[in-house]
Amino acid sequence: MPPTPAILAGMDLDVALDLDAACAALARARLATDARRVVARHADLWRHALGRPLDPLDAVLPIGALSHDALALCGLLVDAAHEVESMRAIAAAHPDPLAVFVAPAAALGPRLPPAVVIAQPIRQEELLRRWANHHGAGVRRDGRAEPAEHRRRVLDRLDYRRIRAEEERLDAQRTIAEARRAAMAKVAAGGAL
Repeated sequence: MPPTPAILAGMDLDVALDLDAACAALARARLATDARRVVARHADLWRHALGRPLDPLDAVLPIGALSHDALALCGLLVDAAHEVESMRAIAAAHPDPLAVFVAPAAALGPRLPPAVVIAQPIRQEELLRRWANHHGAGVRRDGRAEPAEHRRRVLDRLDYRRIRAEEERLDAQRTIAEARRAAMAKVAAGGAL
């Protein structure tokens, strides 16, 4: 999901996500599906870590409108941002405090199940890379900035939705092949189809 011009206008594109720190923080984050907790953690992040007050009442509607999966992803991102300086720097450069975590979570909710994110480090990396990509931010890994083309290739390779579609296609092919084998065995044994 490419960043919108409005987001890019407010971003310092020199800010890059420290992927190693963010992955470690996300691995420690708790899966939260309670909108009140996500609103409170979101408001705390802005008030205490970023020094920009965010009235929790302003966050209730946008966060409350998220799907169950998007709410959980938003909570994971906010929890990780509490620990990761580079995530806070990306957030601080954003003109709209609510859109920093809510918009990417809403877009990713249907394609990246939070239970899978919690269970698999590769999905944690995908979530963080997609969040950084949404904001037009770079990625640092092992202290080195990744080139844009490399980031794009990695996102393509990590695409959970594409991987699941391929798995489902292969499962369907396996089912058809097993049915053919069973039918041929039945015919070979002298039975009728």
